[in-house]
Amino acid sequence: MDDITATELSKKDARYPWLLLVITSFGAISNGLSMSALNIALPSVSAHFQASAVQTSWILLSYLLTTAVLILFFGRMSDMFGLRKLYLTGVAIYAVTSLLCGFAPNVVVLLVLRVFQAVGAASVVTNTTPLITEAFPRARLGQALGANTFILSVSQLVGPAIGGYVTVQLGWQYVFWLNIPFLLICLIGGLVIIRPSPKKDRKERFDTLGNLTVLFGLGSLVLGLSIIGEAGLRSLPALLALAAFVVFFVFFLRHERRVEHPMIDLSLFKNRRYSMAILAVYLNTCAQAAVVLLISLHTQYVSHMDAQMAGLIVLPVAVGTATAAPVAGMLTRRFRPMRVSTFGLALACVSMLVIISYAFFSIPVFWLVLGGFAMGVGDAIFRVPNTTTIMLTVPDNRKGVANGIRTMSLYVGRLTSTAVSMMLITAFLPGDLKNAVFRGQAQELSGSEMALFSNGFQLAFIIMLVLCLGALFAYLSRKKDSSKNEG
Repeated sequence: MDDITATELSKKDARYPWLLLVITSFGAISNGLSMSALNIALPSVSAHFQASAVQTSWILLSYLLTTAVLILFFGRMSDMFGLRKLYLTGVAIYAVTSLLCGFAPNVVVLLVLRVFQAVGAASVVTNTTPLITEAFPRARLGQALGANTFILSVSQLVGPAIGGYVTVQLGWQYVFWLNIPFLLICLIGGLVIIRPSPKKDRKERFDTLGNLTVLFGLGSLVLGLSIIGEAGLRSLPALLALAAFVVFFVFFLRHERRVEHPMIDLSLFKNRRYSMAILAVYLNTCAQAAVVLLISLHTQYVSHMDAQMAGLIVLPVAVGTATAAPVAGMLTRRFRPMRVSTFGLALACVSMLVIISYAFFSIPVFWLVLGGFAMGVGDAIFRVPNTTTIMLTVPDNRKGVANGIRTMSLYVGRLTSTAVSMMLITAFLPGDLKNAVFRGQAQELSGSEMALFSNGFQLAFIIMLVLCLGALFAYLSRKKDSSKNEG
């Protein structure tokens, strides 16, 4: 009888990691759809609410800013109070606010709801990777993280195609409602399946001042970029906002070195493998996230495609990620992660050149599709082994904070690249035309005005290529002997 019980328990323990991966995959799907589907629907949402250029930008930026700020906060909470409670609470908040976003009566209410939606999203994304890392044995961790990356990336990248179809056929409200069924499955399944985490040290205090500094610092940066996009670089409020960002950033670094329980454990960055991997994640995310957004908007505003067709144009990026992510997980078990990640970044840089050619020379759409596919492949091949390296580089009791930093770098990358892109695409247009463009009235621009509009897109694409090359350089600058120790 004891042998039978032991065998049953053994089978149950063996199934648990995979059941947890399935449950967290539903959360990843909802998060991916929520982040990307709105990119395509943005002109429709802006037109519905008659939103200004700044308000339109902040429909995206408010979500990204809130998520980026709260990721490290929830990373700290997960180390102190456990992963299960925070994850499931985040799923519940996420589901309720997603429902309410579709019923927003005006743009101000929508912006407020987007902030609360981001609160739930931050708790979900921060705790997903630690849950998987805690459940899976080291030998299978790369495969599990590969599967999670595959699901998140594909849902995020296929989001524009789905969002375009839903926007045209049903209305922009359904873009917010897409993820609710996945969140409900995640919540119900998580209550049944996810086990409580081992007890951890709860004596650490929250770095309240550090969190507030990050909030106001990133908020100042994004606000400054938004104002520049509408009022120009010489705008005094924009310059003051950017100056405030510098002040908050310097203060944050000084504060984190002195506080007993910092928001960011700066000692982690003494490890060159970890710090360069995080920098590469940030720069690569800046480039990749903005390019998907830029393609989505360029095909609608400049090429005059509808939202449904624009969504289909970026779909190959998701196909590339879907093709490469499972392979990347297996490659991390056969080759040194650094080599695999380096190849992925190099491929992403080449694909970026192809995509830029579309913006500059109006090459056939086929090449844009091919470039998007290659970019998706390169991103997956880079991200999976890089995530594995990051999670295995830090001590077990710092995985929550370390992953919080990694995840925050993803969202800060998306935040800054989105803010810069939204600023640049209308940077050359007169002020009275900026609002019209974001309301989907780009077809009313004259030939000379459309040329100025295209120049903004071209500049944005060039900056994203530079960032992608920067990610490759950062990754190659790691210590030469570090790859020998990578698991």
